Amino acid sequence: MNSTPRRFHLQRDHDVTGVSGTGRVANGILWAGGDAWYDHELAGEVQAGEGRG
Repeated sequence: MNSTPRRFHLQRDHDVTGVSGTGRVANGILWAGGDAWYDHELAGEVQAGEGRG
């Protein structure tokens, strides 16, 4: 198993509401143990979140 953290991004290809838009919406890092960290900008504010895969 590779223990090097991996970068990823979340991509929105279709905006059903027509409000948010499309494109890259978050950037993140995934660690080998399944932990992930991501951040995204929403209405000019930077918000961060953590998740467990």
